[in-house]
Amino acid sequence: MRVRDRNERVVARGGASLVGVTGADGNDRTLIVPDDIVLEQSLFDVLRELDPPHRLRAPDGAELDWGAVSEETPVHPLAEHDFLDVSDEPKRRQAERILLLRTGKSTDGSVSRRFNRPQSRFFSLWFLRAGLNANAASAISLATGLACGFAAAQPGAFWLAVTGVLFQFASMFDGVDGEMARVTVRDSKLGAAIDSLADNLTYLATLVGFGIGWMREGITDVEAWSLVIVLVLVVLTLFLILLFVRKYAPSASFVFFDRSVRRAARESRSISLRAIDVFFRATRRDLLALILMFASFLGSRFVIFCLVGLGVLVADYLLLVHRRDLIHAAGLLRAEEQRA
Repeated sequence: MRVRDRNERVVARGGASLVGVTGADGNDRTLIVPDDIVLEQSLFDVLRELDPPHRLRAPDGAELDWGAVSEETPVHPLAEHDFLDVSDEPKRRQAERILLLRTGKSTDGSVSRRFNRPQSRFFSLWFLRAGLNANAASAISLATGLACGFAAAQPGAFWLAVTGVLFQFASMFDGVDGEMARVTVRDSKLGAAIDSLADNLTYLATLVGFGIGWMREGITDVEAWSLVIVLVLVVLTLFLILLFVRKYAPSASFVFFDRSVRRAARESRSISLRAIDVFFRATRRDLLALILMFASFLGSRFVIFCLVGLGVLVADYLLLVHRRDLIHAAGLLRAEEQRA
């Protein structure tokens, strides 16, 4: 996107205006931004503490004027993350890499940080250069999830392995839409809802396809009924988590549920809640997708069925037994975000 378009979004989120105003003390509070400078949100934290006039200098030597400055105006040094110089091609390429590296989230697990993010950023970079938006990436993520369901519905060890690879790819590619939205400052509640919808449809398509493929291979009546029960529990569990997120989360992201579990475990003295928190950390989606991929190479649907069944039972126990703890933790998180 154009530098000006992105800067307008950053300015709006910083609570500023594109038109300069004069403060009560008479100082000119206009920030002069050259066309080859990319603003970052952290710059406005500096401006709130710094009265004009000042010259603002980044570590690479690029400057901004804060107010009506002159040669005698003092220079205030800024951190390298406050704004970026894109005055030539090498600097633009460097800015692209820096902005993508900043798209990581504090909730990312080790697999996501070390394995998934480097790959998803590669796709994000080329999608952005091609002029695509985050919704296009969500559509591709959903298409991958549906392909995963189709592969899972085919009998045989080969198709089970293909399912595992596709599910891992979907887990990795799930980060692309969020990265693109954060780089272009277009992240929104609607975008988070679309992302969550694509995730849930991927889960459901894969699970339903898994059950169809298992039945086509031939299973006993006990295994068939167990499969039906687990599938119903999975759908019910996802629905309950969705209701929780829609009711208590500032956005529609399922990450809020994960954060609520961690906060509830930290606030509570319950041993079972802390044990569930450890279990959730160990089986978060990035790691779980990798585990399921390797499990699919064994060619046994029963092993995968047991893993999924264990996970859904733990989640249902959490939602039923520790619901009050989760609601209390969600309230604390919402209050902290509102104060911030």
